[in-house]
Amino acid sequence: IYSWTTDDGLTGNKTRVSLETKKGDLWSGTTTGLSLIRADGSIKNYSANEGFDNEYIMCLFEDAEGQIWVGTDGGGIYIINDYKIVKKFNTSTGLAGNVVFKIMADKKGFFWVCTGTGISMIETDITNNFGDTSIFNFTSEQGLQSDSIFQLIPDESDTVWMICNRGISSAHFDDFYEVAEGTKQHLNCKFYTQNDGLKSS
Repeated sequence: IYSWTTDDGLTGNKTRVSLETKKGDLWSGTTTGLSLIRADGSIKNYSANEGFDNEYIMCLFEDAEGQIWVGTDGGGIYIINDYKIVKKFNTSTGLAGNVVFKIMADKKGFFWVCTGTGISMIETDITNNFGDTSIFNFTSEQGLQSDSIFQLIPDESDTVWMICNRGISSAHFDDFYEVAEGTKQHLNCKFYTQNDGLKSS
């Protein structure tokens, strides 16, 4: 068992999330910054000096190109490539919210971002400096159970299960695509609450 603390150079001891990449790097997101732990045990830290406006790391995601998407508690998303911040997504660039709970990608290559104020579907070219980026946001106006969605979990039937502060809901990916394309106005969501047997919402 290996362990690291601030005594070893870690940016903070309150670790919220960790990610091991395809290259074997270990990223550790703390409440006071991001740490990269290399295979040789050396540590590189990312905080305000490296460009993080918000140092509270909420989630980490590795895309198909090996780039690390870093979700923060108020600063939106920072994307790291070749150990440098190369892109930011936040409300000023169209993101639904700057408090980012989870990031995932679907089979079509869209990126899905769960925030405190809605879900963002990002279409972007990760092979070409994030060119031709478009963002569509989903909120309760489109049928979500809550604007604050903590996580999306797709199943084998492409049904998306959504966890929020009001319970659990589900909708098919096709519903999201159709709303984003403008061929449909609202998601066909099914809601699950304490009335359906959940211990709590």
